[in-house]
Amino acid sequence: MNLGNYLQRERLSNAKFAEIIRVSGKMTIYRYRNGAVPGPTNMQKIIDATNGEVTANDWFVIPAPEGVSAAEGDRRQSHSKTERKTA
Repeated sequence: MNLGNYLQRERLSNAKFAEIIRVSGKMTIYRYRNGAVPGPTNMQKIIDATNGEVTANDWFVIPAPEGVSAAEGDRRQSHSKTERKTA
């Protein structure tokens, strides 16, 4: 779910969400809603404030490899992340 959809669903203004995640001003949230990618600290604040409903992946559109469904691509990516963490 992208940030704009989340804020709309939760009926949160840019200013209110900026207050929740403790960033300076509603323009910061406006920029994030319109494609600016938050840095690591603010990204984590967004993930935490949305209980993981908005993630870093929501800022990027990465198509699945040819011949692989999007769902299968998600499973492969999730599995490779687990392998890297345990390696």
